[in-house]
Amino acid sequence: MAQFFGEYLVEKQLISEEDLLAALVEQSQSIPTYLEAAFKNKLLPAEKILSVLKVQVTEGLEFKSSCRHLNLWSPELEQQLDSVISKERIPLGKILLSQNKLEVKQLIAALDDFLADQVDRSTKTSSVHHGDSVSLDVVETTSEMSSSGREPQLSEMSSVGNLDQKPAESPTDQEGTELDELALGSYIENFNSEHFQLMEQLILGLEPTSGRFVEDLVKIRKEFDSLLGLAKLVGLPKSQDLLESALSQLERLLAHADSVEEKIVWEFKSACKITIDLLWDVRLELEKGSPENLILQAPDKLSIHNTLLQDWDQFQQKIS
Repeated sequence: MAQFFGEYLVEKQLISEEDLLAALVEQSQSIPTYLEAAFKNKLLPAEKILSVLKVQVTEGLEFKSSCRHLNLWSPELEQQLDSVISKERIPLGKILLSQNKLEVKQLIAALDDFLADQVDRSTKTSSVHHGDSVSLDVVETTSEMSSSGREPQLSEMSSVGNLDQKPAESPTDQEGTELDELALGSYIENFNSEHFQLMEQLILGLEPTSGRFVEDLVKIRKEFDSLLGLAKLVGLPKSQDLLESALSQLERLLAHADSVEEKIVWEFKSACKITIDLLWDVRLELEKGSPENLILQAPDKLSIHNTLLQDWDQFQQKIS
């Protein structure tokens, strides 16, 4: 069974169970419900949302089930809602910093150790069960939040990331600067040439007829998960978007691994390869001191970035 980051902190006696629970309670208060996310971001027309609410009251269903009852639910809507919820949620690590339960250096060191441990585990298991991975997406139990309840993200390693989002009590400017510098150093150190070559090897080696197809997909997922956690920690929104898009489609591929066409796998491999190539180019420029937004303003890189997002968006329509 996978270990979650919050549990890891408790096991290493960096925080107590009471500290973790208090942070999760505060985090839960920042998480919008599906209803709130749909309304505030106009993801459904007002009259549709009112119809959903009526079904919730009369049938006693949750928001998602009510939408399905009215034929309003779709993978696209779910992805939009989950994206909103992910961005609104205050990261667990930042809450722990604001509550003075951890110091900046402790958090960075713990994340590095945790990621290393997860990568090590990924070489020893080929399970594709969501509970056996360190998934950075919103887990199902949270996606099913009702209109009257929220759930904290104990299971998400990404709770450490998204450092551009401010909790009720932010760390000092000095702490924030120190955290940014340490986080960037951690990203550069962990996303090294060896890591890049491993990802490239796994992607190019994907073969649907191979007995290792599912196992290799799981390994790729864990590599992407680890990189996404660091990208969120550093505050690299464009790299984060690419990784989240790739992971979303990787999950779809895993769900249909037994029946996926070779052409689809080839397209997936191609998009993944271009994605990690671009991420590597960005990483090299980050090491030279350039910020991500300026790196990806270069016409060639911006074009590749935007095209990739479109390709990943279209890819989901090909797997059903």
